[in-house]
Amino acid sequence: MKKNRLCIFAMLLSLLCLLGCAGKGGTSVPQFSEDYFAGFEFGGMPFWYDTYYEHVFATVIISTDKELLVYMPKCEQERDLELIGTLLLTDKQYSNIENGIDRKKLYMMEIKEDDRTEGSYTYIYLYDENNDLLKKCGGYEPLNKSFNNMHTIIYQNIPQDDLRQLMDDHIEVMKARDNFVE
Repeated sequence: MKKNRLCIFAMLLSLLCLLGCAGKGGTSVPQFSEDYFAGFEFGGMPFWYDTYYEHVFATVIISTDKELLVYMPKCEQERDLELIGTLLLTDKQYSNIENGIDRKKLYMMEIKEDDRTEGSYTYIYLYDENNDLLKKCGGYEPLNKSFNNMHTIIYQNIPQDDLRQLMDDHIEVMKARDNFVE
């Protein structure tokens, strides 16, 4: 009788462990935006450059209608972002990005940083079903190969020269707003 109770107890304990582990099998992935595929930061030099204007960067959203929505601060004193323009992606560029970025994998990814070197921050943004920022993935000199491959795919498939020109034009507007004198 004692052996039966012990056996039943062991089976119940095993079943509870299995059910508990199955319930915690993985973190659930939220619903991603249907309008914004992903976002990233573009431009900006490291902070050891002389002026704010040399290290300011653009926040760029890749929309699902194949546009890059480019945001930058209005001026040095105001950190709120304004839409400064849009750029179109070709079908091939967008397809390469869409096929090369696994949003679920990116959301779940653990990314370690390499603080032993001088470098820069690298991010890919994910947006939720309300088009709000869900997660800022990346960091300082990210050491995750899969993340770095995804980031490279983005950079290989955007019109970098056009994006840089749009930024440079806006930086001149910012300088005028700030009454900046070189």
